[in-house]
Amino acid sequence: MKSLLFVLVLLSVSIKTNAQGKTTDYKLSLEADLLPYSLGGYFGALAFGDDNMRIRAIGASATKPDIILPSGFTKNTLQAYALLLDYFPYSKNYSGFWGYTGVVYWSSTIQNKDDNSKSAFTNTLLSVGGGYSYYFFKDLYVSPWAGLHVRVAGDKSVPVGTKTFEVPLLNPEASVKIGWCFTLFTKNSSTDPLSH
Repeated sequence: MKSLLFVLVLLSVSIKTNAQGKTTDYKLSLEADLLPYSLGGYFGALAFGDDNMRIRAIGASATKPDIILPSGFTKNTLQAYALLLDYFPYSKNYSGFWGYTGVVYWSSTIQNKDDNSKSAFTNTLLSVGGGYSYYFFKDLYVSPWAGLHVRVAGDKSVPVGTKTFEVPLLNPEASVKIGWCFTLFTKNSSTDPLSH
């Protein structure tokens, strides 16, 4: 996990070769995701980056609907924290198609329907996915997206009273984000001091 975080940081601050006179915009984005709110939770994301790459930090909470849980379980609530790297291959203003990868940490609880016993567990997941961002008014955008979270560490089998909850290996997710993006500052590339 430390290696993956190191790679994310290196990619996000990678030095790019710029032609003389080229400028790079450094932007800040604030985002909300509709899915956690619809599930009784919250979501907040803060992203910072250059023309087409940014690093994004997320804090969220949600309760999974019983319909997607194994029979006999309820109230699967999770607190999620993520560090992600977003890449926009066709745009320098964070619009159009984008992809991401990163690390997610879940701190969860789940309840046994039969005896109301509750257990807590934690997981680390690798997340990959992408979406499409569309600016609908000035610096405001909407971004439908989908991703897959793969459990790579943490609890696998969780005793919950008389039952055992098996933590899924694969966790698909899809939703819609609404965001606000603005330029913090613009940097001009410097001329190579060795060139004449």
